[in-house]
Amino acid sequence: LAANIARAFKSVSRRVGVVDLVYIVLLTSVSQVLQAASLLAIMGVYAARGLVASMRAYFYSQSLSSIPTPGGAVTSEYGLSLVVDPETVVSFRLVYALVNIVPGLIIMLKAYTGKRGRV
Repeated sequence: LAANIARAFKSVSRRVGVVDLVYIVLLTSVSQVLQAASLLAIMGVYAARGLVASMRAYFYSQSLSSIPTPGGAVTSEYGLSLVVDPETVVSFRLVYALVNIVPGLIIMLKAYTGKRGRV
């Protein structure tokens, strides 16, 4: 499995040009900053210190969530709690989960209903 993943990664990375790579890095950076900035609305602090705190909390969360725990439990929340209060942690994790789960459920429902119609 690991060898197949490595071959696939090499195959794709050979076809990515410098311009595409710049776009990928730029879009990834923008998406990470937007995710971190979403904490601003939850914290209700729109000053520069709020932006710094939200960036720190988000990146602590992302860094710690790479630690292998069952179901990814606790580490991400701990990273957030290093910077923000518990209410913000719970709110952010709920929003973060729903933003990813709801579109996935909609796509699954559309795929399921599409398959049912073709039978």
